[in-house]
Amino acid sequence: GLRSGDQIIAIDGKPIKKYEDLVIFLNENPGKKIQLNVMHHNSSSPALVEITPSSQDGFSIYGESKTVGEIEGLFPAARST
Repeated sequence: GLRSGDQIIAIDGKPIKKYEDLVIFLNENPGKKIQLNVMHHNSSSPALVEITPSSQDGFSIYGESKTVGEIEGLFPAARST
C-alpha cells in the first residue's frame, strides 16, 4: 500500500511529473481500479500498488456537479503523523 513519504512516479504505466496530474487522473476515474508505480522511502526500485479511488460528489473544472475519485489521506507533500 501507500506510505507516508512515497513518491508516485506513474499511473497505469504513464509517468507523472506533478501532483495535479495525479489529482486529475483520480477525479476522472472514481471507483475504477488503477495501478501506481511508487518509490517507497529508502527503496531502490519502484513498487506496484493497486488502489481504487472512492466516488465522491464534486465539481468539474467548469463548476458542474459530478462524481469524482478520491484517495483519503493523499497529500502533495509528506505529513508528520
